[in-house]
Amino acid sequence: MTLEGWRQWVAKTHTSEIQAKRGRKSGASRLAASEDKRASARMMDAKGIPAKQIAAEIGASLASVYRWIGDSENSHEPNIR
Repeated sequence: MTLEGWRQWVAKTHTSEIQAKRGRKSGASRLAASEDKRASARMMDAKGIPAKQIAAEIGASLASVYRWIGDSENSHEPNIR
């Protein structure tokens, strides 16, 4: 890609409207969206479902699942980080 091609690409993909749309979803809304996954992970953990299976079923990383179930009081698996 040439320097001019790069400049054209940036001008086309980084307009103020596009940047505003990208920034619309704040950290608070992302956290709220994942709260359902956290609750599901904790319920599945309480039923004895392995963390790897929980991660696959709810679409979260294994690290996130361990963090979520490690925060719960009734966790039967170690909190591995």
